Amino acid sequence: MIRDDYIMRLIEMFTKSMRKILMMEREGKVEEALEAIGETYRNLLGLSPDIVHFLAVEDIKNLIGYTGIMNDHKIQIIAELLIKEGDLMLQARNKKVAKQRYLKALEFLSRISKERDNSIKNLKLQIEKKFKEIDTCQN
Repeated sequence: MIRDDYIMRLIEMFTKSMRKILMMEREGKVEEALEAIGETYRNLLGLSPDIVHFLAVEDIKNLIGYTGIMNDHKIQIIAELLIKEGDLMLQARNKKVAKQRYLKALEFLSRISKERDNSIKNLKLQIEKKFKEIDTCQN
């Protein structure tokens, strides 16, 4: 019960943050949206964006105390934030960094248990579409 409450609170906080980030993205406020993503990493996961960007996935899993299904939610949150960062980098015409964020998101998604397969498949398909977008757009 406590675990379920924690997961629900984590999801609610993440959803609230993503609404704010999506609004900024629509308004073309890329830098502000990236700052909001950084706040989300810190507030929900206790991680700085730099740690997420530069440490290996295994090291990050250890930092957040990876112990099973409950933390699969945290891994998915990191992956979704990385995807959104990639989207913002594409909007800012930084294909190289966008691709790095998408690749790291895929790496995180590959570490999530199979129980949550459908949502993970959808995220992976979303990233594949972004790779195609990167390959077809020009700087």
